[in-house]
Order: sequence, then structure tokens, then C-alpha cells
Amino acid sequence: MHFCPTNNQPRMRAVPKNGETSELDFQFTGGGNLPDSSVGHQHRLVLRFEDENHVTEEWTWRSKGKDSEMVIHFSRKGK
Repeated sequence: MHFCPTNNQPRMRAVPKNGETSELDFQFTGGGNLPDSSVGHQHRLVLRFEDENHVTEEWTWRSKGKDSEMVIHFSRKGK
């Protein structure tokens, strides 16, 4: 569950693929404090494990049937 600053609680579920997982794709399954699905909410999160030092998050915000994405790249700080 994701606790959103918009005061709703979208629920998402990822079904891992067989074998070594380098990506998790969380899909919206419903939400608490969300009167209907047209209200703005986080609708999807894709986590990509690029390698041992890099992870990418792709967040999808859905509002009134339209999606907008935000991508965040994380890198492990070198020694």
C-alpha cells in the first residue's frame, strides 16, 4: 500500500515473473479514501533493478482518466 500525500491509499500488486527478477510492475487494484477511480491517485509503479548500483522508479499518476509519469533514477554512492 502507498500512503499518498493526497490522503488516499492506493493498493497496488506486482506479480513477479519466473526466474531472476529485474523488474517489478505494481498495478492499481483499488484504494482506500478514494471515492472513485477518476480522483487523482498513484496508479502504477515500475521498479527496475538495472544492476547492483542502479534502480529506476517509474510512477504513474492517474487523474480523470489521464496519466502522467515521473521517473526517478537512484545510484549507489561510490566509496
